[in-house]
Amino acid sequence: MPYVFDMSLVGPISQIGRLQGFDDRISDLQRRADISGVFKDGSRLLAPDELPEGVVLERRTRLPDGFRTDGGLHVFSDAARQAVEALEPGRHQFFPLSLHWRNGERPENTWWGLNVTQKRDSVVQEGSAVRRRYRDDEPVRAGVRQDVLQMLDRKQIILDPARISDAHLWREERFTSELFCSDALRDAFKAQGLRVFRTFKAKAPPGALRPAPTRPGAR
Repeated sequence: MPYVFDMSLVGPISQIGRLQGFDDRISDLQRRADISGVFKDGSRLLAPDELPEGVVLERRTRLPDGFRTDGGLHVFSDAARQAVEALEPGRHQFFPLSLHWRNGERPENTWWGLNVTQKRDSVVQEGSAVRRRYRDDEPVRAGVRQDVLQMLDRKQIILDPARISDAHLWREERFTSELFCSDALRDAFKAQGLRVFRTFKAKAPPGALRPAPTRPGAR
């Protein structure tokens, strides 16, 4: 079964920082807010002039291979990017990113910003620890689905494998701020010792087919 990334805003997966020169380049406040929304929900591809060029990180520390920073931007190391690209070449929007700490020192590695726009609609609402975020009569932001869901417990999410198809890294149509990954991608991260987001294994729908147990002596 696939996995749910732990996107909580605590620990090393959340790095305090600021986008370098971004406010000067994108002077319109509403446009900056819209771009930050794309960082968080992958609603569209970022235009060339919207791509951040660098991040100034607040605290000097050993960086994990995947984390979030200012505005909800996802950052991957080159090794993590290659693991994704090996399974889904050209499917995700990666862009080079310069990282440094406030003292001007730069962390080792090559770093990339990541915008995940691939989506599936595989969450089985019945039995999952979720709830509707908006009421039927509640106004929502343009482009946001009225039936978007909110996770209550990432350890209690049911996904329908038949609706995931060949995806290895994706967002859910009703959980656009969350990230999900396949067994294969998680195994690739673990095989290389990459420190990306913690994962919780999704559950299979009730009645889903499972491999039949092998009887003793059966061939």
